[in-house]
Formats: sequence, C-alpha cells, structure tokens
Amino acid sequence: MSVQYGIWNQKGAPLYPAQLAKARLALTPYAPDGVECHSHESIAFLFCPLHGALESSREQRSIVSHAGIVLTWDGRLDNRTDLLLLLADSLRDDTSNAAIALAAYERWGSNGFVHLLGDWSIVIQDQANGATVLASDFAGVRPLYYSVQRGHVFWSSRLQSVVDATGISELDEQYIGGLFKGTMNIINEPDEKQLGIYSQAVYNNTPYTKERETLSKGEAGNPIPMKLGAASPIKHVFYIIKENRTYDQVLGDIKEGNGDASLVLFGVHITPNLHALAKEFVLLDNFYCDGEVSADGHEWSMGAYATDYMEKHWPTSYGGRGGDYDGEGTRAIANNKAYIWDQCKRSGISYRTYGEFTDGTNASIPVLEGHFCPYYTGWDLSVRDTSRFYQWKKEFDSLLTRNAVPQFNSIRFGNDHTEGLRKGKPTPFAHVADNDWAVGLFIEYLSKSSIWNESVVFIIEDDAQNGSDHVDAHRTTAYVAGGFVKRKFIDHTMYSTSSMLRTMELILGIPPMSQYDAAAEPMWRCFTTKDDLSAFHSLPPNINLNEKNVAVNEWQRLSEKFNFAKEDAIPDMEFNRVLWYGIKGNDVPIPAPRRAAFLKVKNNEEQDDD
Repeated sequence: MSVQYGIWNQKGAPLYPAQLAKARLALTPYAPDGVECHSHESIAFLFCPLHGALESSREQRSIVSHAGIVLTWDGRLDNRTDLLLLLADSLRDDTSNAAIALAAYERWGSNGFVHLLGDWSIVIQDQANGATVLASDFAGVRPLYYSVQRGHVFWSSRLQSVVDATGISELDEQYIGGLFKGTMNIINEPDEKQLGIYSQAVYNNTPYTKERETLSKGEAGNPIPMKLGAASPIKHVFYIIKENRTYDQVLGDIKEGNGDASLVLFGVHITPNLHALAKEFVLLDNFYCDGEVSADGHEWSMGAYATDYMEKHWPTSYGGRGGDYDGEGTRAIANNKAYIWDQCKRSGISYRTYGEFTDGTNASIPVLEGHFCPYYTGWDLSVRDTSRFYQWKKEFDSLLTRNAVPQFNSIRFGNDHTEGLRKGKPTPFAHVADNDWAVGLFIEYLSKSSIWNESVVFIIEDDAQNGSDHVDAHRTTAYVAGGFVKRKFIDHTMYSTSSMLRTMELILGIPPMSQYDAAAEPMWRCFTTKDDLSAFHSLPPNINLNEKNVAVNEWQRLSEKFNFAKEDAIPDMEFNRVLWYGIKGNDVPIPAPRRAAFLKVKNNEEQDDD
C-alpha cells in the first residue's frame, strides 16, 4: 500500500519550498523507494510508491489530464472490465486503474466513485471547478486522513505524517457517537422516467432479495450450508459477546493483517490468547460491527437489527439529554420482534444463554425464561471473566454428562470494557488480560471435550465505540474456532455482525431475523471440509490480574466520576480519552476520526489565514 500525501493552499498562493521540505521529511519513514512529488503553485502531491510489482510502479504516479485535472491513486479495481465497457470511447484495454478512475471522474464527476469497486483511495485536484476531492472505497480499506489548518488542507494515507507536518497536538477522538453528522441533499423533483432510474439504482445497490432468505453464497460441501435447512456437520454453536474494542486496539500489531500498530492499546503482551486464536485459526481484518454503541449493539448482535425506537433513542440517552439504557430487553418498546433465541425456539433448536439478556437471576425477555444459567454472573465488572468461565464450565460439565449441551449457546465475557483508571480498581491491562484468558480457557476446555468435532465458537464485540481504528470506527475484532475451521488462514472478506449471525443460522437451520442477516455474506471461507481436532492450548496472562490502579492524576479523578454499574452509563468520549492517555501517555495525540467515505473541499473566500 503506497503512501499518498498532499498540501493545498485554498487561497491559491504558492507553496513555500520549506513546506515541501517538511512534507518530504514527514514521509521519510514510509519511503523505501523514494518520494515522488508533483507540485504546481498552490498544491503539491507527494508519493511513496511501493515498487514491488510493475502494476504498483505504474499506478502510484500522478496523472495530469488534458482538462487540467491532477489525480493520485492507490488501490485495486475489481470491475475493470465493466468500467472499460462503460468508458470504451476513451480507454484501451491496457489502461491503468488510475486512468480508469480519472476517466470515471471526467465522465460522472464525484458521483462516478460509486462505480469503482475494490480497495482504493484517490485524490483529485479539479482546477476548472476549483475543488480538491478526497475519496476512498466504501469499506475504507485504503485510508485517507485530512486536516484543515490556517487556510491549508493537508492529507495523507498515514495519520502520523499529518501530525508531523502540521504540528497538531491533539486530534478529535474517534467515539462512534460523535461521527454521526446530519446531511441533506436538495434535488429537483424527478419526473416519472428519472424516478424509475432512482428506484432501479436503489434495487441494484440493495443486496437483499427474497431468494437470499433461503439460499446464500458459499461452496458445495462446505460445513456452512448454502441452502437453509441443509445438513451441517456442526451441531453445537457457541457465541461469545465481548465489549467495545476496535481491531487496531487489539490486533493492530499483527503484521499479516491490515493493522496500525500505533493505535494498539492491548497488543499481544496483554492479549496472547486472542492473538493465538487469530494466528492459529482465522485472522479477520475486515470485520465490522453493525451496532454503534452497546444499547443497539446487543440488539444487532442477537437480532440482526435494532428497532426504530432504539436507533432514535440511544443518541439522546448517550448524549445526556434524557432517557435510560433501554437495550437488552430492559424496555419492551425497544425490543426486536425476534432474536436468535426466538428463531431457535420456533425451529425446535435447543438454546441457552449465559449472562446475555439476563442478570443471572432473571431473564429480560420471555423466550429466555428457563433457558439461562441461574448462577452465571451478568454485567458486573467486579467479577472476573475467568470466574465466569468456571461458572460456565460447571454447568457445561453437567449438561455434557447428560448429553444435553444445547445446540446454540450465547456467552457474555465483557470485562474488556475496563473501568478506566479508577483508583483501587483493576487496571485496564488487568481487565483485558482477564478477559483474554477467559476466552483462552473456554476454547481450550471445549477443544478437549467430546463434542469439539461438531462444535464451533464465534467471538464478537457488541460494538466498537471505545477506540480508534485506521480503517473505520466500526471495524472490530472477530474470531472463529472449531474442528471444521481453517488453520492459519487470513480472510480479508468484508464481514459484519449480520454475517456472523447468518453463518450461525445456516448451521442451525433457522431462518434469518431481518433483511440484514438474510442479505449478509456468510463466513463460509473460514471453514474447511477437512476437520482438524487438535486442541487449543490457552496461554497464562503476562499481566498480574490483581494489578490495581494506584496513580492519582486527572484521568484517575475523571474515572472516579463514571458509573460502571450498567453498560455504557458513562460518557464514552471522556472514557476513550482516559484509556488512551492513561495507556499511551499525555504526549501522544488521540487519533483523528476515520470514516469510510469521501470528502470534497472547495475554495471558501471567507476563510482566512489567521
């Protein structure tokens, strides 16, 4: 992946040589093949091309069109053939991907980006229209960061290079709730023909069809059936739900994945078991939470959607403008019509829950009455997840002896949420290490049981709200383990919460709960027809689980004000700052938000250089 960088003086004044020199210096760590530069008066494009292949060497240079458009490109097009047909009057078959992207922009403007399928990022200076456009693919696999400082726009595919070049001391934290921005488009009232075109576009862009409720993508013979109700060799599904971590926070230090090690908070030293799972089984580096926060995240995790009430209510509650935490069955009006347990009940599939939608004493929804472990601790950060493992183990042993292990099991391990820097409470490292070991113990014990040959474990975060990620604020960690799961495999496929649910539904033979899981891509690529029944061996923590917060500082004092009695009953923006600065130190700036979208910046005569 090459590094793109640019500076634009919005006033049109020429750039100083010192500005270019500073930019080159900022890019030096990323430039094994040198830095290429294209500059013209008020704008400069710099590149650190990776010349590992002819295509990369050819693609990473700037392109100047006859219309005065300058374009830089990094990425891959998956629909070259289709685009060449659409743009046949201006392109040859051997045209580079960058030239195809340029032709698409010249033909359709910024609306042309929807035609570019693949992993890519692009920067365009359109002198005729007085605009600079920054864009990336929908999933945000190729990142672009930007900053507007004193009449200049800086951008780069590497966050640190923007920080180094601009001298920014602090960037906005990436709290998911803060990324929601209101937008409005005003268009001319369409006539009947145009309305038909708009409607067709919606249908074409919607992955859901009625057929996909019963028939999904996959491959013949795979343990994940393509047809609903078809047999699978997997008979027991274990679904572990964790709390609020992004991919880069935990797995950003795995070199084989698309990670940013500078954003890691709980790397391999803190989470050896999670890293071992990712390396021994499947590394998933393109997985996204459908939920935004825990309130709707648990609804998505167990129901593949959240109600209109929930989606409209949580921003008010989390914003401190009134209301309570209404997720997980605590308020009937917020509940989904069907959760995965309901689908199991209707289809005659046995099920049980451990801490999810129950406090260990009462079930929060009727379908779980009589289907939960009465001594498994629900949300309570004072109880270790390793203790929860032994609570589960006790009942599992009893059920296994009676050949009564349910076909679907939901288990909550949520202490990776942490308690910040509250004095006398476990440190963030201790909390996360406890959570990591609990997961490792769980996989090890199940892998040594008599049902490992017909079991699978899926692990997900309910949301990714409490951290930064260089791809997107929704990207999170996900894991899968079992006898029919591939070993030492890397899957870059874009998956989401709904993908994991759809995979479990196809295994169990239960119908989807919404259009989202019906349309989702199942995780069949993670599975193989050749079973490997070798056991997983958990790794003991490298952190003292009794380690307590002892420091007295601003972050400790702020943590004392937080309410950890309920999920997300604390201001997440502030909690995110506590974790970042408490772990990284006050001198490391919080990363800027990462959105999988594109930005268009135009000249603004009212903006000054003050």
